[in-house]
Amino acid sequence: MAMGQGERSRAGSAGTEGASGLAGGDLSSPAPAGGQWPVALVGLDGFYFAHAFAARLGALPGVTAAGCCTLGLDDAEVAANCGEVPEAFGRRYGLTMYRDLEELLATEHPRAAVVTTRPSRAGALAAALAERGVHVFLAKPGVTTPEAADAVRQAAARGGVCVAAGLTARLDPLLAEAARRVHAGEIGRPVAVRIAHQHGYLSGWPAGCWYFDPREGGPALFLGWYVVDLAQWLTGSPVVDLQVCCGHLVDRDSPFPDFYKGVGWTASGALLSLDVHFGVRYPWPSFDVEVLGDRGGIATSHHSRTGRIATASGVQPFEAGATDLEAAELGDWLTACAAAGRRPFFDADDLVATLHGCRLFQQAAAAGARG
Repeated sequence: MAMGQGERSRAGSAGTEGASGLAGGDLSSPAPAGGQWPVALVGLDGFYFAHAFAARLGALPGVTAAGCCTLGLDDAEVAANCGEVPEAFGRRYGLTMYRDLEELLATEHPRAAVVTTRPSRAGALAAALAERGVHVFLAKPGVTTPEAADAVRQAAARGGVCVAAGLTARLDPLLAEAARRVHAGEIGRPVAVRIAHQHGYLSGWPAGCWYFDPREGGPALFLGWYVVDLAQWLTGSPVVDLQVCCGHLVDRDSPFPDFYKGVGWTASGALLSLDVHFGVRYPWPSFDVEVLGDRGGIATSHHSRTGRIATASGVQPFEAGATDLEAAELGDWLTACAAAGRRPFFDADDLVATLHGCRLFQQAAAAGARG
């Protein structure tokens, strides 16, 4: 299965963070007899994430596979978005395959489900599952509009379940340490933020997958997702204004611009610089983050997995290793599912806020596109 350089660099090995991610809560306590949480995979047209999450679920402690549903899609569409037909996918991950979601729910009785279908389809599925009391993890960007995100949030409230979405960069150890220091007030009030995200290049993915379909939002949505979320998470404030310049600079086989440069503001008055690089065929950091406050600044280097914080007291370095983000996020979500009242790393409120910010990024990119 081909994957963009950014995803390739983040894939890691299945389950390397799963155990520690679940250790923070008692996952087995609310589970059915046997101490296992049955978790289903719903959708096989989420491309990279169908494989990534299936592999991680198979390695997480306290979890048992509760089947996989193709949502009735034909083998050709599944293969175009998953790299193989359902039968082969099921053999690879030891999953019982279902075409009909109702049959899976009636047979497997999942407590939770990971939804890995295209964003335009995922929202209605997530809401329906949540209404029935099934916890939901949505493969990013989860949905295509903030209205769809809000519908999922309301369904989760009615069903009393935990909803999360990812990947994000929030559990990356280096960025998590930088965020901890920002949130602790070590640099004062954030006033200027620069975030760049590199994600390989679109034409490295099979042309039949949904990444090429403009109805799914394009890179301004599914990659703008990363920089918008980081900006709002680090500053604790929503993005309220953006201007974006973008164009076809390298990846001429992509139907979308491959480089995006955005500038704007948060509601708190922080100045933003948000870049997305989707035309990169060489090793380059997945993230580059800099936050300047009124009493200091902090920056990270993903090449060296190091950071530095500068204040009136001087400059202090820090470092943090890499981790398996998929396993870490699934583990954190499942811990939150099992511990009533605990928020996951990225919840339904975050989904709504991020989609609002992504809409601004998409609208500004459409207005500022060239070439």
